Amino acid sequence: VFVFGLALVWGVPMDLWTFWVSFLLSLAFSLKLGTPLIRWTFLAGATLFSVFPAIQSVNFTMGRSYYETPPDFLAKMPQDGRIYESYPMVERSKVFSGMGVKDTYEKFKGQFVSNLPLAYGKEECFFYSSLFLSDYFRWCFSSMRFSEKISRNVLDYLAVQYVLGPHHFKDFRWILKEDQQLPVSQNLTPLPKWFSVEAALLETDWVGDLRKMEDPNFDFSKICFEEDAAKLGSYSIRRVQELERTPNSVTLQALGHGEALLVSSETAYPGWKAEVNGSLRNLERINHGFRGVRLGDKEEQAKLLYRPASFRLGLFSSLLVCGLWAGMILRVRLRPKYA
Repeated sequence: VFVFGLALVWGVPMDLWTFWVSFLLSLAFSLKLGTPLIRWTFLAGATLFSVFPAIQSVNFTMGRSYYETPPDFLAKMPQDGRIYESYPMVERSKVFSGMGVKDTYEKFKGQFVSNLPLAYGKEECFFYSSLFLSDYFRWCFSSMRFSEKISRNVLDYLAVQYVLGPHHFKDFRWILKEDQQLPVSQNLTPLPKWFSVEAALLETDWVGDLRKMEDPNFDFSKICFEEDAAKLGSYSIRRVQELERTPNSVTLQALGHGEALLVSSETAYPGWKAEVNGSLRNLERINHGFRGVRLGDKEEQAKLLYRPASFRLGLFSSLLVCGLWAGMILRVRLRPKYA
């Protein structure tokens, strides 16, 4: 029940009916209702319903060559950058069927959808590849419901290089036309993942800030939204270059003078810190949920490190439990034996 309470505090979806069934069964078990047989039936039912969402997501695993061999379609997208699926393409790709599992997965791979770019040096830019972070969901979904000007600004800011599927934008270069099975077009004006801006505006409400993007003078390469009012104002432009990237770190070089604000289209997921001149500092949260770094006049390099407290807490808890088990085993083994 304590675990279910934490799940509620941390935001379990209210429409997840299996959660509530499992919660009620766990509550009935903890209240010792009925006979021992009934109580254990409650516990077994709670366990089954708690894993039901995971059971729904079970996938078949193909042979190793399936994952190591890139799809032929990848050759049509030689530039680095993110891939975005238009909504007509998402609807078209909801269901795949074939003569068998292998045939179905080959069709799936040929359409180049749903996380495949992550395996071949590309990045997919859509909400289901981002752990359902609420901020990223809004950027990738809600913003497309506004004007073409806003949508274009969003695609540029999110560093979208290619769009799969039909769309209404006129300034894209079509690689495969809309009437073909897998239409793909290239965005000619994407921003890099990290860059420097010259001004920070106060972050207000989501829709209000989206509307500001319709101003002809609005340019994400020069302006960002900052949630901290004390850090608003003008900044010096730096020449930003990504020197190194690992799964847990990003090293940036920003050449220039004056105080600078580096912004990115990478999510401000909890646990990221910035190391500048040997000391750690908190990142800025800019543009409603993305990472930013402030650099002083003579600071030209920053290393972003992923050091989540949850990992250290989990590691400590695991070591503590292992220590307790080791102590219990030693106690039993060293206990004096009596005739």
